[in-house]
Amino acid sequence: QEREKGGVVRLNCTVNADGTLNCSVASEDPTGWGFGQAAIKISREFKVAPQFEDGTPVGGARIDVPPIRFQLN
Repeated sequence: QEREKGGVVRLNCTVNADGTLNCSVASEDPTGWGFGQAAIKISREFKVAPQFEDGTPVGGARIDVPPIRFQLN
């Protein structure tokens, strides 16, 4: 916000057995402005339903998070 710049980040994530995500930046526009790091920080709060095998939650599923948009209001 201080720089009056917005951006868009796409994340690729692996789902853990507890539903938390381990993510990496797939794309960031514009690059070099810290939006990727901010999206990774935000993703630590995300939780999804894990896959189940024989009634037990397991990790390893891969997901693409919808684009995260940083906008100025």
